[in-house]
Amino acid sequence: MMLRLLILVPLCVGCALTEPSPGVAPSGNAESLRTQAQQTARATEFLNAAARALSAGRPQDCLRELAFAAELDRPDATWHLLAAMAHLDQQRPAEAALELLEVVRLDPRDAGSWALLGRARYELQQLEGAREAFEQAVHRAPDEAQHYGSLGLVCLELQLWEPAHAAFSSALELDPSLQVAHHGLAQLYSLAGLDEASVVALERAVEIAPEDPGLRVELGHALRDFGMPRQALASYEVADALDPDNPWIAANLGAVCHELHALRDARDHFLEARRGFAAIGWTEPSIDHSLGQVYLALGRPLKARDALEAAHAVLPELQGLAEELGLLLADMGEQREARRVLGPAADHDALSRSALYELCRLEEQFGDVQRAHTLASKLLIIPRDDPEAALLAARLRLRSTLPMVRDTEAAAERLEELTSDALAGHPSTWLLLAEARVAGGELDGAVQAVDEALTLLTAEGPEARKALATREKLVRQLASARNARER
Repeated sequence: MMLRLLILVPLCVGCALTEPSPGVAPSGNAESLRTQAQQTARATEFLNAAARALSAGRPQDCLRELAFAAELDRPDATWHLLAAMAHLDQQRPAEAALELLEVVRLDPRDAGSWALLGRARYELQQLEGAREAFEQAVHRAPDEAQHYGSLGLVCLELQLWEPAHAAFSSALELDPSLQVAHHGLAQLYSLAGLDEASVVALERAVEIAPEDPGLRVELGHALRDFGMPRQALASYEVADALDPDNPWIAANLGAVCHELHALRDARDHFLEARRGFAAIGWTEPSIDHSLGQVYLALGRPLKARDALEAAHAVLPELQGLAEELGLLLADMGEQREARRVLGPAADHDALSRSALYELCRLEEQFGDVQRAHTLASKLLIIPRDDPEAALLAARLRLRSTLPMVRDTEAAAERLEELTSDALAGHPSTWLLLAEARVAGGELDGAVQAVDEALTLLTAEGPEARKALATREKLVRQLASARNARER
């Protein structure tokens, strides 16, 4: 969360410092007094030069002038304040915080200095310290709405919901047009699941700062959460007009167009976002993932595969990515690649039931029946009453533990159950039951099971021919067994 701090700076840095710093009380003769007065005057000139440099956006020159001033006179609160502001301009909050601690020690009544200390601590992610500093600012300037707004945002990040709400409310009582308070309330309402209130607060913030593209994007997010994607699209489009080179805005446009099934528009926006990220040397796998989903919806599997593989190469653990890519590869006949992609995701329990089914079949196809059996056991956990999962698990248990009579019998029992419920109309159920009965030495029962399968298979189909061959083999085995008993 970006903290939008509105700090009242306690020093007009563009103004000259006309009163010299008092420094150390002089001692000695008149010549010493004159020398010290001259040094103080020169120190004041350096302070003036430092303030002008800071106002002109030259913080390094400001610090150099301050160093000259410090050689001539003891630094006072103004000196430390200028140094702190220069450090903040250079993104050096640790150095700024040290200087500001000295400022508030020398002049603890100044609310603006406490607010700057809060900002420095926030940038250091010292959130409790930032909150304490903003509370001091509020205490010393209770009529300044900006300090309440900054305090509210820090409380929000600390998940102190009630203090955050109180601070934002106080800010708006003092200044109903304070955009940062409306924005903060919107975030607070969003976290509380109050989507409509969040939308209202953000709309008020946008009215106050209509040229802020970030607010337009956040309003778009809130509108989508509230189930208003078309209004969200309009908000994103305004943001895009305000900041046309921002790839994140293009990505949001792509996402809402995808949601609205405007697939070609979604594709164009995602491609624009990808170009924008590439221009700044940044790879964003979520964009390729989204682009791959759009290509799938457009019926462009080759394009989808390229986009999904690009995302997977960078961030394979991205939610849903491995499953979508793996299933697509399986559909395209690239079984080995599908297995390579789906396998690690299954190890991290990141696959849906359909993808887990597919991986079980792939493992069985590539001869790793034991791993397929292990994966199938997960299907029985989610949930237990899935007959297809039970069939798959029974088959794999049978094939992976055929020499172990107990497990073979357990698989046969489960298959017996399945022949009387929803899967009785599946020929594979009866064929597996036949296999289990053979393993248990029940050749008569195996023939009966194959006969049931044949009634469900197309007479001239390859599966029927395979089943007939199995039946003929079983009949021969059964005849041999009977002849052996008669002898």
